[in-house]
Amino acid sequence: MKENAEEKKPEAEKKEEEKAPKTPQEKSEVQMHEGLEAIYGDEKEKIDFTKLERANSRFTGILLTIIATLGVIAITTWLGFFIYMRFFSFEKEESFELTIETPEQIESGTSTTVTVHYKNPTTIPLATLSIEMRLPKGFLLEEMNPMPTEEAEKVWDLGSLSAGESGTIVLSGLWLAEVPSSTPIQAFANYRPSNFNADFQDIETVYLTTTGSVMETTMTGPEETSPGEDVSYEMVLTNASDKMFGQTTVELEIPNGFYFESSDPEIAAGSSPVWTFENLLPGDEQIIAFTGSFATDVSGFQYFDFTTLVSTGTASLIQHNGQAYTDVLTTDVTLTMAANGSTEKAVSQIGDEVRVPIALENKSDDALAAVSLLVSAEADLNLPIDWASASLSDGLMTSQGISWDSATIGGIAAGEKRMITITLPLKDSIDESTSDIFTLLASAKINGTTIRSSPITVSLTTNATFSANARYFDESGTPVGSGPLPPVVGSKTSYQVGWALSNSLHALEMITIETTLPPDISWDDVTTATLGTVNFDEETRKITWKITELSVTTPEAEATFMISATPTSEDIGTFVKLLSQSTFKGTDANTNTILQTTTSSLTTDLTEDSYAEGKGIVVE
Repeated sequence: MKENAEEKKPEAEKKEEEKAPKTPQEKSEVQMHEGLEAIYGDEKEKIDFTKLERANSRFTGILLTIIATLGVIAITTWLGFFIYMRFFSFEKEESFELTIETPEQIESGTSTTVTVHYKNPTTIPLATLSIEMRLPKGFLLEEMNPMPTEEAEKVWDLGSLSAGESGTIVLSGLWLAEVPSSTPIQAFANYRPSNFNADFQDIETVYLTTTGSVMETTMTGPEETSPGEDVSYEMVLTNASDKMFGQTTVELEIPNGFYFESSDPEIAAGSSPVWTFENLLPGDEQIIAFTGSFATDVSGFQYFDFTTLVSTGTASLIQHNGQAYTDVLTTDVTLTMAANGSTEKAVSQIGDEVRVPIALENKSDDALAAVSLLVSAEADLNLPIDWASASLSDGLMTSQGISWDSATIGGIAAGEKRMITITLPLKDSIDESTSDIFTLLASAKINGTTIRSSPITVSLTTNATFSANARYFDESGTPVGSGPLPPVVGSKTSYQVGWALSNSLHALEMITIETTLPPDISWDDVTTATLGTVNFDEETRKITWKITELSVTTPEAEATFMISATPTSEDIGTFVKLLSQSTFKGTDANTNTILQTTTSSLTTDLTEDSYAEGKGIVVE
């Protein structure tokens, strides 16, 4: 059958099969001719493909031109840089010299000279040069050579500077600085070489060490004393220089338990022991004398610290720190006092009371007779004490204070300790005419000799109040909550919780108010706050209100948030607990006392909401 089919093929088809390529090379040549025909058409017969040559590409020519041009530019730039660096470069490090000459160490209060040296060490002139000096305020200039072109800013516009030329700026004056200290002096140079269009800068800094001062203060007094004994001290301030000082101050810090009686020169009553002298002449000495006594509850070495300062007009600089001491011997009779448990500094609130126990103890072998006692309270303004309600323990109110005469106290036997306690209620409110701090003093006379206790400072903390409430209606009767009231089993009822904080007297700082949401109460994430922010932590279920500061000019702050309860059958006939206790904590900015208070927990028994009265018990 195969042979018969082959015989029946048309003659034309047989010829085509004979022309078909038989080998791979023949097939490749056929494909190439077909491609050339598709590209060149009838022209392919005119082209001699045995003499094919690569044609010149216009793009390739442009690219080669660019590469060649860049190469020329690179070579030219490198050659220019080499020539510039070899023959014309201006190296900043070698082009200008700036130094400052000062003494290495100096005494405050002495005259000194600061010299600034500048030089152009190159062969290229400087077209412009200016130097600015930055000097400490304590360097009181008396002479400058040359004078600056801008005196207030201490700037010298020096103009041009020839090659190799140099110069100096000389500053002379009185040196005042803290003792000890290391003070910087700086010079800033701004210059432009003649072959440049840009400015260069140079900075030089030196530190001048101040090791001492011409102003000295010494203090002398008794090495030993007994409590109650009058003692005298003397301080001598000396200006050991040849200069006059405009203002010099001596500050004295006395030990606790020392009663400052008088001084020469005098200081104002109730003020700190500070003496200021104007126009202290060269070689001048100023003597400060003062007297006082130590309290009976003081013993051992007691230290007096004093500081000498001079003023520059803009600052006070410490020139000398000194210390003197007196050994206070123990005594056979002691008088001690406390206020709210403290023997030095006590804190109380407006409306509270100060409890003051006073103890007289006779440690000698002999009985004491004719003993009298006085407790006084002192303040810059009116006292905040409600004297009408005070408990004075048989004491008598006088113009000097609360007194007990010898008939009231009686004698004190050898080894006996007599206790007297008074209670001083504080006013419920105070105004600007009333002091928020006062001092309690106790003194006793025994056989004509006066002994004293250490003074106690009583400070009043700010009067802060905090409250928490839950409401369904506001004060006008408008609903602020939603849902059924009384609460119904299976139904959601929302309530508004309000926090209110008020403050007076001092600013409050670092305020935090927080509570915990019960597990079956939902947080509705609707909050308001007149100050600070209210946040809820889902993990701990804590609600926190934080305020940075509540000042006396903004004495109130409020915050609200929404919560909801969905009672269960177990809650029928009861109040649902909405919130745990709310805790307020803040710090008095004046006394640094931490104030803290806690409110009761809140339930659906909305005691502050008169419109919801009797509607807090869960119903079915």
